[in-house]
Amino acid sequence: MTNKIILAVKSLQLVFKNPNYFILTGALAVVIALIIFLISALVLNYELLIYVFISGIFDFKTKMQIFFGILTAIRLNFSLGSIIIILVLSVLLAIDISIFIFYFKRRAVVQAEAGIGVFGLAVGFLGTGCGICGSIIMASVFGFAAAALIAFLPFNGLEFGIIGVFFLLLSIYLIAVKIPGPDNCKVL
Repeated sequence: MTNKIILAVKSLQLVFKNPNYFILTGALAVVIALIIFLISALVLNYELLIYVFISGIFDFKTKMQIFFGILTAIRLNFSLGSIIIILVLSVLLAIDISIFIFYFKRRAVVQAEAGIGVFGLAVGFLGTGCGICGSIIMASVFGFAAAALIAFLPFNGLEFGIIGVFFLLLSIYLIAVKIPGPDNCKVL
């Protein structure tokens, strides 16, 4: 197991020796974090936004001020733990995508390990924001009974973010150990 971890680290070093992959990862991390924050802020405040834009009470300038005010109120919408989980998930997903592109370009074969990274992001997204935001997402995916379980979790749903981090790390590891492997496919 230790040898595979060393192999995975060497693979990551090989990928990120190329500055293009380093730049790609940084850009992806920023874009992914912004998208997650944007979606989360809009989900938390969708009723207010609908009222502001449909009511006819506000002029266009005020509507835009309210809209951008909601988007920039990250400290009000998220706990410090949620912000950290979102940033970690964003960076890990960006690394996962970058090494997958490197691997895919090198091998030109789609592997199942990429699906684990997407699953990790989806599970991790359930743990972002506050318990209310995570429960809204869980209710739409799993039903209200599952969403009610968030109230009984010790960290109010941040556990899902931690599970998401684990799956992204697993995906990165599984792809990284395959990078230096033989160029031919295994025959079962």
